[in-house]
Amino acid sequence: MVPMSPPEATEPTNEPPAGGPDERAKRQRTIRFLAVLGIAGVIAIAAIFIAVGLNQPSGSSGTSTSTSGTSTTAQAKLPQLAVVIDRTDPVAAMTASNQAVALRAMIQSTPTAERYMALGQVEMSLADQAAAIDAFSHAARIEPNSPDPMVGLAMSQAMTGGSGYDAANAQLQALSSRFPTSQVVTFNLGWLALYRRDVATVKSAWARSVALGPHTQLGATAKALLTQIGKATSK
Repeated sequence: MVPMSPPEATEPTNEPPAGGPDERAKRQRTIRFLAVLGIAGVIAIAAIFIAVGLNQPSGSSGTSTSTSGTSTTAQAKLPQLAVVIDRTDPVAAMTASNQAVALRAMIQSTPTAERYMALGQVEMSLADQAAAIDAFSHAARIEPNSPDPMVGLAMSQAMTGGSGYDAANAQLQALSSRFPTSQVVTFNLGWLALYRRDVATVKSAWARSVALGPHTQLGATAKALLTQIGKATSK
């Protein structure tokens, strides 16, 4: 399957970008962000929506459905689940395995919650649940009042699928009430909903992410993906 990129994530062409300098800079930031999210397949999200038929209920079109209502066909097409965080560090441009090595070395020198969050994200992308939980737990000890480590820990539970999706969703819903202005919470609530085939929550959570800040990296990404969802579900 050839990945399809959302509008803001398309590769630059030889034609001058539309809009003024601010618009061009914002577009380039979004392109860079989608490239370094650390989640294989994020840019291919539009193709995934179309491939799994997001505009149809779970189990339709001949797809099999698990006890949690999640299509196993959809699960097979989706990339490895990993938390989405706002990363701008240069390490994010490396391969996942190299990121893990670099981040561990950086943490050995100067442990910070941000570095542990990045390591947890990478460990999730490498399908190492235990290592991801360990990293997010360290981040939570450093910043106990930040929602980000809590989101990482919640999302880590969903790596097992099935009831793990439901447990993670319940925690993210609670975090959404507790931290109503956190884009990390709202974006990941929508991201998890994609894996759960919960179209309503995907749209509402990402719409909330955009409302909280349409020009931040998470807000711009949510806006791009919502645009692509609209195209996919209108067919």
